[in-house]
Amino acid sequence: FSMYPFIFAALCVVCAIVVYRSQHTETLKTTAEFKAFQRNFLLVYLLMFMADWMQGPYVYALYKHYGFGSHEIARLFIVGFGSSMVFGTFIGSLADRFGRKLNCIIFGVVYSLSCLTKHIPDYNTLLLGRVLGGIATSILFSAFEAWMVHEHRKHAFPDEWLSQTFQLMTFGNSLVAILAGVVASVAKSYFGMVAPFDVALVLLVTGTLIVASTWTENYGEQSQSGSTSASEIVASFTNGVRVTFSNGRVLLLGMVQSLFEASMYIFVFMWTPTLQSSTTEEIPHGLIFACFMVAIMIGSYGFKALMDMEKAKVESFTRYIFLAAAVALAIPAVTYEHWTVFTAFCVFECMCGVYFPSVGTLRGRYIPEEIRATVMNIFRIGLNFIVIIVLENIDTLTTETVFLMCATLLTTCLISQQQLFSLVMSNASQEGVTSTTIRKRKQQGIENDDETIEIVGKPDASA
Repeated sequence: FSMYPFIFAALCVVCAIVVYRSQHTETLKTTAEFKAFQRNFLLVYLLMFMADWMQGPYVYALYKHYGFGSHEIARLFIVGFGSSMVFGTFIGSLADRFGRKLNCIIFGVVYSLSCLTKHIPDYNTLLLGRVLGGIATSILFSAFEAWMVHEHRKHAFPDEWLSQTFQLMTFGNSLVAILAGVVASVAKSYFGMVAPFDVALVLLVTGTLIVASTWTENYGEQSQSGSTSASEIVASFTNGVRVTFSNGRVLLLGMVQSLFEASMYIFVFMWTPTLQSSTTEEIPHGLIFACFMVAIMIGSYGFKALMDMEKAKVESFTRYIFLAAAVALAIPAVTYEHWTVFTAFCVFECMCGVYFPSVGTLRGRYIPEEIRATVMNIFRIGLNFIVIIVLENIDTLTTETVFLMCATLLTTCLISQQQLFSLVMSNASQEGVTSTTIRKRKQQGIENDDETIEIVGKPDASA
């Protein structure tokens, strides 16, 4: 595995070239006000995600350290996904109705409590920690983005600047993931197995304080009575469900997100055993993970390059992203060759780098502002359900079967995206026909008015 350092270095060089070229061909001009807003949001967003990344590599190891078996650990993970699925159904409604800033502060408190539970080697306490972590995850993937999009629109910033923010979110997230891996490894080496969770706690507190002191509150559906009754929360969630299933574009976007991210989470569980099974040597987990993150960073700038093309439409080019992702995750189902599989995994991660800012742009475009966080959490219900079903049966499924399932999910995702693209183009054509008709009628009206003026102004020949 002496090749891995060279592959990582090569990916870093490619990433540096892509970033350099992007900076020197930058055509998007923004304002100082927007840059200040963007920096403030990205600081908080990346602090919170770095706290999440700090814990990832050591959750399983910590449970093993406490003496729990694989079956018990699997149950802990399933509880986390189940908590996100169940509580996410109304977490978004709370954010939309009672404030996205407040919801982000609640995230910091809840996830901090989850980190503290890692100090107690009691199974029930750790279960509670997973429940809290699931709740926090629902907020992390909805309220922060909902707050940012609302503020972006409130300040009347252009939509293309929103796409830039999503691209930087993806790039920065991959960067802090690598940094978190290094910091967590050092913390664990010097201070023990729980140390990465303590560092995460510090990051969460810091981010929460910045939110509390610098962010303004914004809302989706506000309570008319000022109360926090359960009926209003249920009504808000019901409205989100109604909009999701009655609006074709929102429904198709939800299907795309659920299917792609379900395959991505399954991949997260499968890449280590898949690569390990193709060799007798111990694979360098940290270096491979770093390669994947750099691939995502390259993909995020691929999205920026696509957006800079005048005729490129997000609804269009994402179809090819899903096709490439489906092919990449089908490869482990047909070959065990280590480097072929690793290359396929890097391609999939690069597609993830394009996917995240793309789907963020589409969410900002199609999800109604008043129920944004609610609908975003509804999207995650299907994702969590699929992942729970697969994890429950993971011991009975072969590697080939799991990756064929992922490829099938991504192919269905491609079909859904094609439907979304067709729907958007159809609506655009209808709007174009309507605009043309109105313009012609206006022109005809003007011509008739001119003719009338000419007739009225002409002397009567019989006089």
